[in-house]
Amino acid sequence: MMRRQRRSRFPEFARLAFAFAFALALALALALPGSAGAGAPDAPLEPHNLAIVINEDDPDSVAVGEYYGRRRGVASGFHTPAAHAWYLHTLDAARNVRAPFFPRPGPAAGGRVTIHRLRAEALHNASGVLVYQLGRAEVEALDTVRFVPGALADHLTSHGGDLLGSAQMSSLRWLAAGATASYGTVSEPCSHWQKFPNPTVPLRHYLNGDSAIEAYWKSVAWPAQGLFIGEPPAAPYRSQVRSQPGSQTPGHQRTHVR
Repeated sequence: MMRRQRRSRFPEFARLAFAFAFALALALALALPGSAGAGAPDAPLEPHNLAIVINEDDPDSVAVGEYYGRRRGVASGFHTPAAHAWYLHTLDAARNVRAPFFPRPGPAAGGRVTIHRLRAEALHNASGVLVYQLGRAEVEALDTVRFVPGALADHLTSHGGDLLGSAQMSSLRWLAAGATASYGTVSEPCSHWQKFPNPTVPLRHYLNGDSAIEAYWKSVAWPAQGLFIGEPPAAPYRSQVRSQPGSQTPGHQRTHVR
């Protein structure tokens, strides 16, 4: 008997993020020291550490898995050009708790990245954006921001990780705007900065060759209420780190962000 297929309800821009949600648990499990798929304890996350679970009885799951399979590796081996990291100090006091941790403005990674700190509610007409972090329930003017491949972006708010919710801006909107990875909490986390990415940490690890998921995961002290979305193995600076004289491992810290 032919099984009737129902159409997926996931919007197109949401499929890659949901694929990441399926892939994340296995990617992390396979990367853990002592697990079957892991390499050395300090080895970086590679594509062979990534797996996707698809429920063939669920059209949404099939659609997400197939979409991710088509998209995965399309931009493999990409290199991010000279870029900018933006950290916005907003007027939203409760959501601005990360401001003391914003890195100092100026060049980083040998001049490949320029760090900016700005007192504003949103970026407007910015290009070459590698990092965009602020605290807001809704972020305006995303259609005027041009992200580079591998960009990380998030807005500290309570329900950004409620991907299909409507109470606050979904973290999926970052991916729809062109960012590669994001993070959001799924329930009220109060104003504890430990539940959100510490701004200096993902930038430092990313520029030192970590993948998007490694850089983001290391930056959240209390991740229990959060959801990481995007493309986990994206690592635009890994090959650049490996090519540096004296390089030993992609995780070896050569870029210092303060």
